[in-house]
Amino acid sequence: MSRQLEQVAEDRSARRRQEIVIAVEYGLAAAVERSGGILTGFTFKDRGSDCIMVVKAVLAGRAQVAFVGSDDLGGCLVKAVRLGNSDKLNWRADQYFGTNGLTVGE
Repeated sequence: MSRQLEQVAEDRSARRRQEIVIAVEYGLAAAVERSGGILTGFTFKDRGSDCIMVVKAVLAGRAQVAFVGSDDLGGCLVKAVRLGNSDKLNWRADQYFGTNGLTVGE
């Protein structure tokens, strides 16, 4: 019985690794494009017990951000793709865009 449980854990771990690779390779960009935007970047902050990801994009010609939280970096990536594919990323105006002299389209 314990080998069956080990196999389930190994399968789950392999599936998670694959989801992370997909998110990094093309999944996140595709999920943002599904919302009608163009992915311009993302940042992470590891706060010890959890992680927060800021997804940055241009939607309708305006700089926007969406915040995604999870237990770790991989979880943020996978969750951002899942939320983006289901149109559940909560986009907000990027208050800090332009403070470094950049404008949309640069």
